[in-house]
Amino acid sequence: MACVLAVHVLAELANMKGCLAAAQFARSLSQEELAAVGAWRNPKTGLREPVSKSTIHRVVQSVDPEALEDVVGRWSRPRLPLARALAADGKRIRGASRNGDGHHETAALVDHATGAPFALLNFGDEGGELAATHDLLERSDVRGKVITLDALHTTRKTAKMVTGRCGADYVFSVKGNAPETFGILDGIDWERDATGRFAEDLEKAHGRLEQRSISVLTPLKRLINYPGVSQIARITRYREPLKKDGDAGKDCTEIAYVITSLDAEAASPEELLKLNRGHWSVENLNHRQRDCVFGEDACLTRTGNGPANRASLNSIALAVVFASRREAESLAEDPATPAAEPQRGHRRPDPALRAGPRPGRLPDAAGRPPSPENESPRDRNRRPRRRADGSANPESGRNAPVRPPFGGKSENRQQRGKVLTSQVRRCV
Repeated sequence: MACVLAVHVLAELANMKGCLAAAQFARSLSQEELAAVGAWRNPKTGLREPVSKSTIHRVVQSVDPEALEDVVGRWSRPRLPLARALAADGKRIRGASRNGDGHHETAALVDHATGAPFALLNFGDEGGELAATHDLLERSDVRGKVITLDALHTTRKTAKMVTGRCGADYVFSVKGNAPETFGILDGIDWERDATGRFAEDLEKAHGRLEQRSISVLTPLKRLINYPGVSQIARITRYREPLKKDGDAGKDCTEIAYVITSLDAEAASPEELLKLNRGHWSVENLNHRQRDCVFGEDACLTRTGNGPANRASLNSIALAVVFASRREAESLAEDPATPAAEPQRGHRRPDPALRAGPRPGRLPDAAGRPPSPENESPRDRNRRPRRRADGSANPESGRNAPVRPPFGGKSENRQQRGKVLTSQVRRCV
């Protein structure tokens, strides 16, 4: 089973998607590579046998998703550079639905800095994303972390669970789905009350100039009835397109509200602005890689545990990529590591190294000099051709000058067309 799953992950990393492509990838491996992935050895021939398409399909559909995800987490977490903040979000695998009936979704915890997967939970129609995220947080060891969630998870139950049983802190976005809290935050005079705690940053990217500013307040007791809330904030986003063309070239201003259990000593206004911005790493650095690189959203696996296990195997592939990147960065920063020699472009070899007879021009076994019979076609083409008087033509063979296919203005269009047509026929 481990061999099958390893081959599937390696095939995904080689951009070979699906069970059939994974089986073709397995057949391309050498005996040493098959031994490295633990392929079965045939006792009759003594050779390693690659796994077949039916075996890969059967294993991917029958493996327990929870057991596989537990193995993925225990392998990947020690190898990944996990930061302080984790983003929680759900994702639907659209290809797993059949005629629009039923669907498969995943809830994930993702590192803010790198987008590396911290934990993953598969669920179907029952419960929904909110219940699945609660289950994921309870199963994962997030003690001492900061969990950022979108407005769907802005509930008192989630806040109580994060600060209580999980032993972590939260950063919630507040929107219209929490009308009472949203109305309180929207009614505060932020220009008057939040004069001392303010931060902003400016970014020029994606064809626009964006300015983000944040105003932070410590709420009065029982003003915001959420467990553990210590700070509230208003974030203003102003976007100005660099090209003014139509409706897409209009300036826009957005206002968002945030509540968090981090106190003023644990998170400054600059850090809160960075945490709110970093939450979208789950979309940019994780979900996008799953859909655009590994084709998770377009995968049509629907039966058995196939959709859940495919998502877990994609997590392994992402963990391998991030672990390799971390190892490469550590080697680059280590001063004891010798620097790799820069790769040079293609150069002609030294003529002294090419001295002596070329292949095809060596004397035969009887010691006779080379003749056109034992000469290779390549050397025959390089040999200068003879003129009618028997003298060698220095402008033929290998030393022949490169002439243009036509002479330019002196030749008409019809002559140039004939020359080009003859060259195409010669290539064909």
